[in-house]
Amino acid sequence: MKNSKRSLENIRTLSDPFVVSNQIYITVSHARESENDYVSDLAKVVDDAVEIVVENITDVQIVGEKIFYLKDNQLFFHHEDKDDEQLTQQINQILQFLPTPDGELLYYVSKQTKVAPFNTVTDKPTIRRYTKLHYKNDGEGFIDEDQTFQLHSIDLKATERLVKTFSLPIKLADVFTKKRILLIEQTNDEDALYLDQRLIEFDPTRDLSKILADQEIAEIAEATYSPDGHQVLFIATDQTYRNRRVAQLFRYDAHEKRTVLQFSAEEMLEGPHGDLVIKDQKRHVKWLDNDTYAFETGYHGHNRLYLASVSGEKELVRDEAEALSDFLFLEDTALAVRSTVDHPSQLINLANSKVVLDLNETYLAHQKYVFRSPDGEFIDGWFLPNAAGVKAPVVLYVHGGPHGAYGEGFFWEFQQFAQKGYNVVYVNPHGSTTYGQDFIESVVEHYGEQDFQDVLTGLDVAITQHADLIDEQQQFIAGGSYGGFMATWAIGHTNRFTAAIAQRPVTDWLALAGSSDINYNFVETDMGATPYTPEGRETLIEKSPLTYAPNVETPLLLMHGEYDMRTPSGQSEAMYTAIKLTTEANVEMVRFPQAWHGVSRNGFPNLRLARLDVMFEWLARYGTLEA
Repeated sequence: MKNSKRSLENIRTLSDPFVVSNQIYITVSHARESENDYVSDLAKVVDDAVEIVVENITDVQIVGEKIFYLKDNQLFFHHEDKDDEQLTQQINQILQFLPTPDGELLYYVSKQTKVAPFNTVTDKPTIRRYTKLHYKNDGEGFIDEDQTFQLHSIDLKATERLVKTFSLPIKLADVFTKKRILLIEQTNDEDALYLDQRLIEFDPTRDLSKILADQEIAEIAEATYSPDGHQVLFIATDQTYRNRRVAQLFRYDAHEKRTVLQFSAEEMLEGPHGDLVIKDQKRHVKWLDNDTYAFETGYHGHNRLYLASVSGEKELVRDEAEALSDFLFLEDTALAVRSTVDHPSQLINLANSKVVLDLNETYLAHQKYVFRSPDGEFIDGWFLPNAAGVKAPVVLYVHGGPHGAYGEGFFWEFQQFAQKGYNVVYVNPHGSTTYGQDFIESVVEHYGEQDFQDVLTGLDVAITQHADLIDEQQQFIAGGSYGGFMATWAIGHTNRFTAAIAQRPVTDWLALAGSSDINYNFVETDMGATPYTPEGRETLIEKSPLTYAPNVETPLLLMHGEYDMRTPSGQSEAMYTAIKLTTEANVEMVRFPQAWHGVSRNGFPNLRLARLDVMFEWLARYGTLEA
C-alpha cells in the first residue's frame, strides 16, 4: 500500500495521561516502517502538539512529582534538569513495576526462565518437555514449566533487594506502603483445567500474606487501595460461566474484613474492538477519595464512565459514542483518552468535552442502526460508506470472540476498505459483549444458528437502508477467528456471497479442542460437547464448517499466521484441502510467517499492509473494483 498521511505509521495513539507541576504528560504509540515495529514515547503536551521526553519506553509510573519508566528492560528515574538515572541492572525480564506513594521505593516483578519461549535458532537445539495441560500462550510461545517469578524492591540509590520468589505467576496490583502491597496470585499450576487467582495483601518486610479475596473468585484483572488504605476495589470474574463470565466490580472492607459485590449491572473491562496498537489500560476503576471513585464499563458497543460512592450510589457522567482507553480525575483536572470511528485517538477535557490533543487526520464516520433479529431481539449494526459516495460493493465483516464487540471505536482496517471503495457493514450478533451476561450466553451451544441469522439480517437491513450506495450484486463476507468461523460457516450454508475471506478461522472443533492455547475447556463449555465421547464428536462435527466444505461454491481466501496458537494453522489447512478435494470452488491460502493470532491488530506492520493488499487483490478478482 502506498504511504500517505492516513498510513499506519502516521497514526498516533495516546495512553497514560498524568499531570506533574501543571504539565500534562502522555504516552504516544506508533508504528515504524523502516524498523518494522511499534514504539511508545513519553511526551509532554505542548499546546496542541507533543514534545518527546523519552523515546521507546515500555511503561511509565508517576507519583507526586516523580516519574519512573521502563526502557530496554531497565527501570529509570526521570529528571528534568539532568540525565535520567538507571536504577536496575536486571538480566531477567521485568514484567511490571510500581512505586510507593512517596516515590522513595519501587517494587517490580521479574520472570526467570531457562528455555526460550519460541523458535530460537541455534547450532545445537535442545528438546522441549511438557507435562502440564496448559503449555503455551499465543503471542508468547511455549511455557517453561520451571519458570519462577521474583518480587524485588529498589530505592532511589539503586539499592536492590530480592523480596521473594514465587513458583506461580503473580501480578503487582498496587502499593500503599513498603509494608502493604497488593498481589494477584495464581493459585493452581498449568495442569489445572482453569487457572484461578486470589487477591492478597503482602508485607515484604516480614514475608506475611493476608488473603483478601479467593472464594468464588476466578480471575482478577486489577485492584487498587483507597487513599486511606482501608478499602480495596478490584475487578474480577467469579467461578460461574468460565471462559465467558462478565467481569464485575468488588470491594474489600478492611474494617469489616469482608468482600462485597459493588457493581455488576454492566460489563467491566469490555468495549468495542479496535485495531490500533495502544498500551493496555492500567486501571478501569480509580479512587477519587476514601468514599468515591470513578469506573468505566462497556455498554452496547461503546464505553460509559461513572462516578460512584462506597455506599452504592452512582452517577453516569459520560455516555457518548466512543471507546475510552483511560481517564484521570484530579482536583482541578478531568481528562480522558478516547477514540471514535473517525478519530483514532484523542485526549479530551471531561469537564467541557473539548479536545486537548489530537495528532491524527479525521476519517470517515459511520452510521449506527438498530434492527430486530429473527428471534425478536434488537441488534446493533453499523454502516461505513465508501469514500467516493457512489454505488459500490459491500463487505460484511464479522468480529472475533464470539465474545467481543464492534462499535464506536476507531478501526483502521475498515477505513482502508472504505477508501478503497467498499461499503462496510458490521453488527454485534448474539454472543457479543457489552450487552450483558444473558446476551453472551445466548450463543453458547448454538454457534451458527441465531448468530448466523443476525449477521445476514443486519446485512439485509443495511442493503435496504442504503440502496443508493450498496451494489446488491456484489456482497462479500470477511472475518477473523470466530469471524473466520462465521465466514466459512456462511459459505457452507448459502451462496449469496460473491467471495469470502476467512482469517485464522475455526473450521474443525474436534482438532481445536486439543491444539489451541485456550485448550479443551473452551470447546467443551462454549460448544457444550467434548471430543472424547461419541455424542460429543457428533456434535462437534455437526458444528464444524469443515463438514460443509463439499457444499462450498463461493471463492474463499484463507489467511493464517504461522505462529498462531489460538486457532493453529491446521484449521485453515484442513478447510483448504477439503475444498480442493471435494469442490470446484476457487480457494487460496495465504500464510504469514512469524505471525501470531493477532496479526491483523499487532503483527509486524509490513505484514499488516501485505495482508490488506492480498484481500483487495482477492476482492478485485471477483468484483468490479481495482486492487
